[in-house]
Amino acid sequence: MILGAHSSGKACGLNTFVCTDADGQPIAVGDDAKILTIPHWLTHDLPKEDVVRLKAQEGKIMKVLEIDIYGYIWFGTDNIGRWFCLRPPEVLVVRS
Repeated sequence: MILGAHSSGKACGLNTFVCTDADGQPIAVGDDAKILTIPHWLTHDLPKEDVVRLKAQEGKIMKVLEIDIYGYIWFGTDNIGRWFCLRPPEVLVVRS
């Protein structure tokens, strides 16, 4: 697997390609995105209360705060800042 490659077949991160969401739509910092799933890779070693808090985000729409050099999409809240990240196929861009 190429660094930053995701199931969309396009690499993202390292400012090489545009990241795409679960439907293949481009995703960028500042976009609103629906959290499709909180995956096991993110929660498997967290305390139960953190898992519950993360799982509560499934289905919610959040602003993309950052896309790091590895293509991970970072989400958070105003009072917490960057809180958790997901892979592009785990989110769906919401266009108004």
